Order: sequence, then C-alpha cells, then structure tokens
Amino acid sequence: MSCSPELVTLLSRLGLERHVPLFEEEAITELTLLTSMGKDMLCENLDELGLVAADVAKLSTALFPEEEEEDDGPALEDNDDDDDDGPQLEANAPPAQAEAVAEEPVSQEQLAEAATDVDWMDKPLATLDLAETKRRFLAAREEALAFHRHGQLANAAAAYTRALALEVPNPKANASVLYNRAACCQGLGQLHQAQRDAQLAAEADPTLVGAWWRAAEAALLLGDTTSAAEAVASGLKAEPQCAPLLELQRRVQAAA
Repeated sequence: MSCSPELVTLLSRLGLERHVPLFEEEAITELTLLTSMGKDMLCENLDELGLVAADVAKLSTALFPEEEEEDDGPALEDNDDDDDDGPQLEANAPPAQAEAVAEEPVSQEQLAEAATDVDWMDKPLATLDLAETKRRFLAAREEALAFHRHGQLANAAAAYTRALALEVPNPKANASVLYNRAACCQGLGQLHQAQRDAQLAAEADPTLVGAWWRAAEAALLLGDTTSAAEAVASGLKAEPQCAPLLELQRRVQAAA
C-alpha cells in the first residue's frame, strides 16, 4: 500500500521522505491516520518505529502546531463523569450489531466475570506474574476501549496490540481483543489485517460467532468470496440459525 500524495508531500517538505518506505511497510499511508493518534500517541508510535527524536519532533510539530508542550498531562480524559468504570466495548455483541460495537457498554459484572483469576489461570505459567500481567492487560484494554469509543481507531488498534503482546493465558480475553482490533482495522481500511484478526478471534473462542461474521465481511469487501463463504460456513456450524450470518451468506452467494 502506497503513502497518499498528501503524506508524501508533508514528509518531503520536512526532509523526512526517507521514511516513506517504513510508513508503507507499517500501513501508515494516510495523514488522517497520523492525526487520529493524537500528539502523545503519535510520538510514542514513531519512537517505537525507530525514528530519531528530531524527526519525531518535526512531524509532530507539523501535525499538531497548536498544542502546548506538557510534561505529564494525559492525552485523553481518564473516564466519563457518569461512569466510574469507564467505557467498554461489548466484544461478544451479535453480528447484527457489529458496526455499533464501540458504543455498547458492558456491566461491571460482565467485566469482572471475564477477568476472574480462575479464568486467567487456565494453564500453569511458572515464571509469569499473573497479577501484574492481568493488571497491565486490563489497563491496555481499557485504554483501547476508550479510544475506540471516541472513534480514534489508530490509537485503539495500537492499544489493543499492546494488550495482545502480553500473551495472557486467557483465550477468550485475547479473542475479544482480536475481535475489537479487527473492527478498528476494518474502519481504517486495513481489510487483510481485519480478516486475519477476526479469524484468530473465532479460533481462540469458537463461541464468538460475530468474529466469523466480521472475517467473512472483510473477505467479501476484498472480493475474496471463497474465504468469505468459508468463514460464513464456520460461523453457521457454531450457530446454524444466526440471522446476520445467513444474510451475509446470501450476499456472498450473490457476489460469487
């Protein structure tokens, strides 16, 4: 995927055109993707990609000229005043509600159930600090959910990736994160990654039928009707009467 002319022009103006191949490799090809990150997240991501501090400063200043420098201020509000537990995504929402997933709250009871120590310790890991890993995972996921709810899809995808990197021993928790990252990737136009994330989510948690729906939809948007049909068939094995999957099956058959 090539960088947009606007992004290439900006990088050239700043003397950073040498980074174009790296941006293309990382699928950072649109200016809107960079600005959606916010200044703090942009700087963090560029640093992780290996850009030197001077180049990071040039690009962040060009994209966010009006922002004042802050030493400790948070990039976003920590939570909403009327919800002490912060916004959450309903990772297991029915496929018919998949496009609105970022707006659906879940109860504290559901979150507690998903994050119980019993679930977390579903296999022995002698060298893993489960309590600390769990804390970091939930913190990263909460950050991702907040970004996702506010439509900051690039930030949300990055935070979901950090949560997945912890490799927590909880397949269902990982599946929910993969499912939500797939939604972000699809929203960003990264359809191949969206399809892969959705497939991995469904494999990690076979009860997450919506993941097969999203995998099939991404494949259909890519014009891959064979993969779309396979994903629909896998979902219907788990839930034969799932109306959204049956409707998607009709669309796939029509496209084929």
